[in-house]
Amino acid sequence: MSQLSRYTYFAGPGIQGSTSRYRFDYPVPVALTLRNLTVRAARPFAGTVTVLRNGVATTLTCRLANTVSCSNLEDSVAFTTTDTISFQFAPRVGRYQYHPETQPSDVALGVMWMAGAD
Repeated sequence: MSQLSRYTYFAGPGIQGSTSRYRFDYPVPVALTLRNLTVRAARPFAGTVTVLRNGVATTLTCRLANTVSCSNLEDSVAFTTTDTISFQFAPRVGRYQYHPETQPSDVALGVMWMAGAD
């Protein structure tokens, strides 16, 4: 299995342990708002998890800095039934290389969603 420290990975809702380097675009079945993004890793990880709407990064992101958890309780993103959703896991690369043994299945995320208008 490839290591998170080398590549950007993508996952869709309900995908566990994705190793895909290709974006998953899942149709949104009902209008909803996502908020309260939380990320947990089994091992320390340095990188960013981003919610994508129609393949484009949103403000709903969470950054891990050689830690095992992070959260974004401030931002929210609204989706309509014409939108798609996916999640991007991007490791921090460059000067600092953290824990190359961390695997895609070691990172889990959760979001709270509310159907309909706020």
